[in-house]
Amino acid sequence: MAVTLISPKALFLKMAHKGQVMGMSDQEMTADDIMDYLESAMVNGWLEGLSGSDFPPWADAYEQIQMLEDMEGDDDILNDEDTIDHLSRLSDMDYDTFKEMWDMLTNEQKNEVLESVIDELALYGIDWFFNDIAYDLVYNEKYNKDAGKVVEAAKDYLNKRISYNELMNRIADVFWPTEEDKKSTAYDDFWRGAGLADYVDNDTLNETIKKYLIEKVGHRLP
Repeated sequence: MAVTLISPKALFLKMAHKGQVMGMSDQEMTADDIMDYLESAMVNGWLEGLSGSDFPPWADAYEQIQMLEDMEGDDDILNDEDTIDHLSRLSDMDYDTFKEMWDMLTNEQKNEVLESVIDELALYGIDWFFNDIAYDLVYNEKYNKDAGKVVEAAKDYLNKRISYNELMNRIADVFWPTEEDKKSTAYDDFWRGAGLADYVDNDTLNETIKKYLIEKVGHRLP
C-alpha cells in the first residue's frame, strides 16, 4: 500500500477545520498561510450554507458583504467577540479555533482577509444574478416575450448610451412592470443583486452582462 505524505501545512488545515490546532505555535504557520485558509474557509462555509438561506444567493452575497464591510477598518469591531462568533460560524469552524487563528493576524491582515472574502462573494453573486435573469428570460414564458427589450438595454449599456442603473431599471420593469409588483420581496432581492456591481471591477461586470444578456439571451431571440 502506498503511503501518502501530508505536508505540515495540509495537516494543519485538516486539523484546523476539526478544531485541533489549539496550542500550536505561531511559528508553524505563516500569516499568509492563515490568511489563505481563513479566506477559503469563509467562502466555502458561505457556499455550503446557502441552502439554508432565506435569500437567493446573489441577495445573500450582498447582505453578507454588508456585514463584512461593517467589520472592516475598525480595530475594536475586528476583535469583538460578536465579530469572531459571526466569522467562525461563517467559516464552519468552532469559535476557539477560529479565534486562535484570527489572533495570529494583525488588524491590517484581518482587513485584507475580509476584503478578499468580499471580492469572492461579489464575484459568485454577480454571476448567479445575471445567470438567473437570463434563465427566466429564455425559459419562462411570462418574460421571454420581453427578452428583446433586455438585450437592447444591455447593448445600450455596453455601448455607453445608458448607465448601469438605467439598465437595471429597464430589466426590473420587465419583471415587475407595475408599482404593485414592485412591492414584492423578489423586487428587493433584485436590487440587492444589482448592488453587487459596486464590488466588482467594470471589466468583470461588462463581461458578465455580455455573457448572459447578449450571448445567452440574445442568441436565442428569433
